[in-house]
Amino acid sequence: MGGSVTNVVLLRSLAALGSRSDGDDSGCDMAVPQSRKHMSTMMKTILVPLAMVFFAAHVSAVIPGGKPEEDMVKRANEALARARAAGQARDKALDDARKELKGKSKEDYEKAKARHEKADKEVDETYEEIDRLKKKIDDWKSGHDVTKEPVPEDLWKDLKKARDANEKAKDELMDAGCDMSNTLHEGMSQETRERWLKAAKEAREAEDDFWRAVNEYEKWTGHKFLPPMVLPPLKEDSSYRDRDMLARQMERDPRQLFRTGEVQFNVFGVGGFGHDRHDVTTTRTESERVSVTETHDETHTEIRDIPGIPGLTPVQVTEPVTTTHHETRRKKVRSTRNDAALQGGLGGAGLEAKYFVTRQIGIGLEGDWLESEGALGQIKATATVRFPMGQWAPYVFGGAGIQVGDRTKAIGEIGGGVERRFSPAVGVFVDAGWTFGEHENAALFRAGISIVH
Repeated sequence: MGGSVTNVVLLRSLAALGSRSDGDDSGCDMAVPQSRKHMSTMMKTILVPLAMVFFAAHVSAVIPGGKPEEDMVKRANEALARARAAGQARDKALDDARKELKGKSKEDYEKAKARHEKADKEVDETYEEIDRLKKKIDDWKSGHDVTKEPVPEDLWKDLKKARDANEKAKDELMDAGCDMSNTLHEGMSQETRERWLKAAKEAREAEDDFWRAVNEYEKWTGHKFLPPMVLPPLKEDSSYRDRDMLARQMERDPRQLFRTGEVQFNVFGVGGFGHDRHDVTTTRTESERVSVTETHDETHTEIRDIPGIPGLTPVQVTEPVTTTHHETRRKKVRSTRNDAALQGGLGGAGLEAKYFVTRQIGIGLEGDWLESEGALGQIKATATVRFPMGQWAPYVFGGAGIQVGDRTKAIGEIGGGVERRFSPAVGVFVDAGWTFGEHENAALFRAGISIVH
């Protein structure tokens, strides 16, 4: 059987069964008939060894030679040892982080710790109250015909009140734990943070390896895994519970997705429309060639036969004459055009760098390239206020800067949006803003990727 752990467990279990049979017989010699004493003796001398042989043969048949099982047990125990060592390194980093707290950070941590301990106590007390009320209700049901005498309404109200108090205490416990872990995370040095991250990663990987080996073992043998080496029992002192809670909280706390001191780089596309007018009137001289028609009178002499006058008589005759000629004329033309740089539809792209001095407040520098009636650029200093909520962070922003293109002018902007973090290093965001300045008004919409360091 290759020294399999399963065999050892089975043998010990059966031996324990035999020892319990001994104890039962020795305490009941006067009350148990002689035949039963013979039966017990037969079980110890015949049936138990047969059962042991049967189970040992069964395990040997399932695990030929025991070698695969031994390898699984070995890998599981090695992974468990690595997990324990990594966990100790992780706890050491957290202890160092706690020592590094100073001033307001240390004060905030102690306040959050006191809240956590108080909430932990309230959770235990409310659980006890819930159990007490449940037992009281069960006792009523067992001693009364509930079809005729239903459980008093006050008991149900008290139970609901206890459950509500329990949920509230658990929420406070989680919030206080988040505040503790967040304060530690912000206050620890870079070297301590790197040690903690490395140890936490190694612990998770070792735990994954352990459960993978356990699952293989149980699937192969059909038995539960009972490793000979186990983790030390959980200490009951508050410092250990605090440290263990913080370790797990800091690994899982989504609030660590948004941190103090992070540098965020945004790459985004821009779309929108301009809505303003800056009418500029210009005057120019135009030339045109026109046809000019003129009419004048011309007088000439004609020889006519006038009755009553003998012979031909010369007569002066005046007639209108029309002439046409071409000439070039010059005239001044006035025109008005909208000179606003951002008008109608527009599009472009941009880059932004931010530094968050706290979890909520960041300052940055933004550069945009836009194409509307013409190409132009914007450079702005910005301020952002965000409100982290798990993986999401709604935010508002404002900024001021200059716009260059056809001419240089001062501009400002205000807006708001939301960011979604997939990890502490990568996220996406969308927002909308209003850019304004002298003769400038435009609605801009941005969507892009956040890269965080």
